[in-house]
Amino acid sequence: MIRLCYTVATPECEDRAMLALRRPLGQAFALLASSGYEAAELMVRDPSHLDPCQILRLAKDAGLDLPAVSTGQLRKEEGHQLCALAASARARAVAALNRVIDFAAAVGARVVNIGTLRGSLPADESRERAAAAAVESLQEALAHASEAGVAIAIEPQSRFVCNWLHTVADGLALRKRFEGWKPLLVFDAYHALLEERSVLAALIRAHPAVGWVQLSDNNRMAPGLGNQNFGEFIRVLHALGYSGFVSVECLQHPDEESAVRQAAHHLRPFLHETRS
Repeated sequence: MIRLCYTVATPECEDRAMLALRRPLGQAFALLASSGYEAAELMVRDPSHLDPCQILRLAKDAGLDLPAVSTGQLRKEEGHQLCALAASARARAVAALNRVIDFAAAVGARVVNIGTLRGSLPADESRERAAAAAVESLQEALAHASEAGVAIAIEPQSRFVCNWLHTVADGLALRKRFEGWKPLLVFDAYHALLEERSVLAALIRAHPAVGWVQLSDNNRMAPGLGNQNFGEFIRVLHALGYSGFVSVECLQHPDEESAVRQAAHHLRPFLHETRS
């Protein structure tokens, strides 16, 4: 059964441009529950400022699951990069990621998502060294995540966001560089639309490795405000046997509550269709 989720910023995040619902967590969770969501994907900056027990209690009071935690703000607000060439900078990035992994385990999340935290590769001859450094960093984090019972999922993102790892093919190639426990993939329908020849073909190819799915319309707004075919996307996802969450990550336009309710209104009929 595919379930509906929405991204929510935790209180220590200060970036006003986040593609997430920003309001006190109790209020955010109540809005999601009243709109038909079953879960919240938490977008964090520094979990040392957060009380996992309190957050878990607020989610349970609203009847929501907390299945995933995202790490983009570790790059955007803290400046961490897993591909940093300096060993000290790389160690700080891994330590920050490990704190998120521990937080995720504490709130019962099964997946920690990594997008921009992987960092940007240099344009010179050190590019491959930086890519290898990212693999080394992720290998360390994977060992920590394994002990915590949490999966790590890497997100292919468009060239407008990051300068490497754009497609499902890139993600699958990266996975081959790991020994033992391998990262899963985040499939973001918006980024796939920008980079893949066919979103659905890419989804089918990626499926065995997909640990998390994110949705927004082709204009980065809530589903239903553009021309992405979410009915076909969800039908294919269901046919592949995916039984996780689809998480809305979109511009909060024209305002947060409207975006939340619009996405749920558009997506719920397709999700109910797969349950019949």
